[in-house]
Amino acid sequence: MTRSLPIQQSNFELHPSGALYWVDQSMLLISDVHLGKVSHFRKYGAAVPQNAIAANFRLLDATVQD
Repeated sequence: MTRSLPIQQSNFELHPSGALYWVDQSMLLISDVHLGKVSHFRKYGAAVPQNAIAANFRLLDATVQD
C-alpha cells in the first residue's frame, strides 16, 4: 500500500519499502541500497547468510514491480 504525498506542484507516492515514486516524472527514487554490502562482508569472513543477498534483490524487484 502506498501513500500519496503532494509536494508543491509535484505528486509523490511513499512505498512501504522506503522508496519514493515521483509520479509526474515516472521515477522511482531509492537510497542507501547497499547492493554489494552482503557480498563484501561475506568475502571478509562475516557470517552473513547467503540468502540475504537474494532477499535484498527480491525487495528491490518487488518495489519496482509495484
